[in-house]
Amino acid sequence: MFDKKKKFFGYRGKGDFNLNEPQKEISRISLKPQKDFVFSGLQLVKPKLLKKKKEKKFSMRDIFFSNIKNKVYGINDKNEWYHISEPDDLKNINNLQI
Repeated sequence: MFDKKKKFFGYRGKGDFNLNEPQKEISRISLKPQKDFVFSGLQLVKPKLLKKKKEKKFSMRDIFFSNIKNKVYGINDKNEWYHISEPDDLKNINNLQI
């Protein structure tokens, strides 16, 4: 699942990917230079894709991007997401009136 990076509260990254048809709910992931979307952290992945990795720690981006040619799709999630990468991010989110 993914959403537009501008909708992730606290996200300061450059984005992960773009879509071939961003107006659709499900679209093929694209490696265009402009990256308007970020992964939400929720994924459904075939276990055989993970078994190929020899490292114990790795980025899921490596899995997705190495399998783009194998028809990797994403679902555009319309919920609110909060990016937490530092303790202060968690404090800021806990202080929100949600």
